[in-house]
Amino acid sequence: MASQEKYTILYGRLSQEDMQKRSGREDDSNSIQNQRLLLEKYAADKGFTNTRFIYDDGYTGTNFNRPGWQEVMELIESDQVATLIVKDLSRLGREYLQVGQYTELVFPSYGVRFIAVNDGVDSLVESTNDFTPFRNIINEMYAKDTSQKGRSSVKIKAETGARIASRPNYGYMKDPDDPKRHLVPDLDTAPVVKRIFSLCADGMGPSKIAQQLEADQIPTPSYYCYEKYGVKLTGLDTSRPFAWSATTISRILENETYLGVTVNMFSGLVYCKDCGGTMVLHRSHTMDSSKNCFMCSTYKKKGKSVCSAHYILEADFNAIVLDDLRRITHFARQNERKFAEYIGMKRTKEAQKEIRGFEKQIASMTKRQSELMSLFKRLYEDNVLGRIPDEQYRILSNEYIAEQESIKNALPELTAHLQELKDSTSNFDRFLDNAHKYTEIDELTPELLHTFIKRIEVGERAKKYSRSAPQEIVIHYRDIGILDDMPQELEDILIQVAELDLEIA
Repeated sequence: MASQEKYTILYGRLSQEDMQKRSGREDDSNSIQNQRLLLEKYAADKGFTNTRFIYDDGYTGTNFNRPGWQEVMELIESDQVATLIVKDLSRLGREYLQVGQYTELVFPSYGVRFIAVNDGVDSLVESTNDFTPFRNIINEMYAKDTSQKGRSSVKIKAETGARIASRPNYGYMKDPDDPKRHLVPDLDTAPVVKRIFSLCADGMGPSKIAQQLEADQIPTPSYYCYEKYGVKLTGLDTSRPFAWSATTISRILENETYLGVTVNMFSGLVYCKDCGGTMVLHRSHTMDSSKNCFMCSTYKKKGKSVCSAHYILEADFNAIVLDDLRRITHFARQNERKFAEYIGMKRTKEAQKEIRGFEKQIASMTKRQSELMSLFKRLYEDNVLGRIPDEQYRILSNEYIAEQESIKNALPELTAHLQELKDSTSNFDRFLDNAHKYTEIDELTPELLHTFIKRIEVGERAKKYSRSAPQEIVIHYRDIGILDDMPQELEDILIQVAELDLEIA
């Protein structure tokens, strides 16, 4: 039974994937509202008191860096929680090791009773915990499967230039002339967003701003959406239309969309050559479009102590990429044999050796991942059976988790490098087919960019803050790699080949 002095936390979570699935189905059992009803009923039926409902709306279960969950952990770590109740283990999370870390180590160390209602898990009843590790594994497998499907869907939308988000951010609306690709300010709510930033600039924190908007009877984003479009968003409370929260204010202030930053068209293509961070397009509303520019996101977020701006005007950048793309595709169409010879020269033994090295490294890391999973399972069983003490279990499990996290972060980058190497030494025919397909390239479009270009790296100017100093732009083409100064290099190769033919003759 929960202590009267401490909280009984009722925690709910809804991911973006869950939200997409329940579109048009308001009675979905995983909705935040239904999770809350289920948990409150369970707590009342079982006699738990001093309950507090905390939730995360639109956050994946594979990442525990969620605002609601961080609030839960702050309460637990300050010894204010007696019991934590969730609908099922998947609401807590879908990452096997992390969930196990919480349920087997963290919660017991703070004396927190943990209950997953639908899974029949109660940390006070030992027999209910026997299948918990297997449920966690199943939840992680589900998360990986849905994540892969979700990325595929998002990739298709991004490559066609469509907006990835299904609903515009508060303050914006879909452009009636181009609803799939473009947003325009919502005249009803854009002034509210500007006011929020203005109040913040005047020194008000999120809580104070929320109180001010409520006092002025400004409808909350969810209530405004309900009133205007008839859509019931998660967490909507029609009885409190002006009840702004500090969390909502914080999300608006942290959203780069309101700072004039956009990510479509060149999304996922442009990177800083020095730090590897993405380049973001900054649209300044106080200047004309000719002043729009790309700049390093690392510099924008962390300042010059970490990286520099790598500033380049959008118009200049577009002109450079368009010119290079037209030049390369034209040469490929007009000089197929010569172009094929050039690409063939790039397929060196060194490249093949590098490919084999990457493949061996990836295979080794993947094997180690499986070994770590097996080790953690055995470690968990030994601890449950009393073969190893809790302290040793904590030390070893932390080491395993840290190693697995390191591998998990490194694998995508290694895989991307491997694919880039393979693309640069193969698929010439596919590039040539696309060059013949797109014969008229008058302007850049998302379709063209993602058909021909894999990555663009922007270097810093040779002399910082100079608008005239040279600046390196490296374009990685799909299927054939980097082709810097290709025509001149081709001419040199062809001269060498011709001289060799004369010697043989």
